[in-house]
Amino acid sequence: LASRRRAAALEKRIANLIEENRFGVHLLARLNDVLAYLRGEEDFTAGSETFFEFESLTGALDYLRGEKRKAVSAGRDVMTREWLDFYETAATALGKLGDANSLVTMPGAAAIYRPREALRRIRAMSATPWHRLRLIVQYFASRHLRTHDPRDGRP
Repeated sequence: LASRRRAAALEKRIANLIEENRFGVHLLARLNDVLAYLRGEEDFTAGSETFFEFESLTGALDYLRGEKRKAVSAGRDVMTREWLDFYETAATALGKLGDANSLVTMPGAAAIYRPREALRRIRAMSATPWHRLRLIVQYFASRHLRTHDPRDGRP
């Protein structure tokens, strides 16, 4: 009951903000999506679609990455070399070199990147030495757990 009350209050506040129309098109599109979600409407636009419509390529690319991360983490999708190559090409073309290098941290990417390539990418990231060390440990732990998972029937 409390969450319904909060959702109704939030819905009213967002509707008022939209009526005032003090936002740019990107934020206005997101607020409309939130409002549709709160109202229980099924047919709201995904954020990445909005960015593609407004030709904001960096925003669209960021949303695609987030959607892929969520889908792989939830087990609804698998990470592939093709998707990683697509993203790297697009990110590099847009000057998002940090995003291209950080692909190694995506769920499922440790199984695809060889250790030498992963280490090169992690070293190229703009991060503190401590954070790089954490990413290297995470990478090798992910590779080890993937190859030694007792549930998959492999040794």
